[in-house]
Amino acid sequence: MKTKIFTLLTALVLSASFMNAQTSFTFSCSQTFDTCSGSCTLYYMCSVTNNTSNTISVTQIIQSTNCPSGWYTTMCNVNGCFPSSVTSNTFTVAANSFETATYQIHTNTNLGTGTAQGRFENAANTSDGISFTLTGVNGSSTGVASFDNSNLTLSQNFPNPFSESTTIKYDLAQPDGKLIITDVFGRRIHEYKLNNVSGEVIVNEMKSGIYFYSLYSNDKMISKNKMLVQ
Repeated sequence: MKTKIFTLLTALVLSASFMNAQTSFTFSCSQTFDTCSGSCTLYYMCSVTNNTSNTISVTQIIQSTNCPSGWYTTMCNVNGCFPSSVTSNTFTVAANSFETATYQIHTNTNLGTGTAQGRFENAANTSDGISFTLTGVNGSSTGVASFDNSNLTLSQNFPNPFSESTTIKYDLAQPDGKLIITDVFGRRIHEYKLNNVSGEVIVNEMKSGIYFYSLYSNDKMISKNKMLVQ
């Protein structure tokens, strides 16, 4: 089956805008780059680290958005993923530990540039926080690709998010593939050898966080998806 793929250039850029200096926690984020067809989601993944010897509560906030028509912004953390109507949520971070939190800018098929103002702050002391700007860019490329992908598919894992186990289905042209799971920093967590042209992989025993899983054939990456472990 021939399908036309309109490649969309998507990028998520952090524009540092330090409104306050946080002291009880630090955060670091991993920028991602996606290409997709149709609706696009831009992910911005952050690790929030508690620098104290006590459990703290950190509030994740979407302060404002300025995006093209049809775009919307959501967020996820250890408490789950939330609809666009939810603009703040407080989660706990254990002493000298960290939790993962993410922002997502959903572009649908509309081209353009949009921004979202995000913030993390100590729920007990709102001046102990940091604000930043996320910029999403969705622009069409100069060409249209046409290819036959009927024998090469990677399904979205189900259920997603999950806490105990999830299933990933795949199809290959030849029984020579592998499925690799990595974390947001690119570290390899699991690798599965695929000896059948189609099948499924059951993934379990994963720590909470956001991960990527990639399908390879002849040592070339065919497809890549994201999953959330609660």
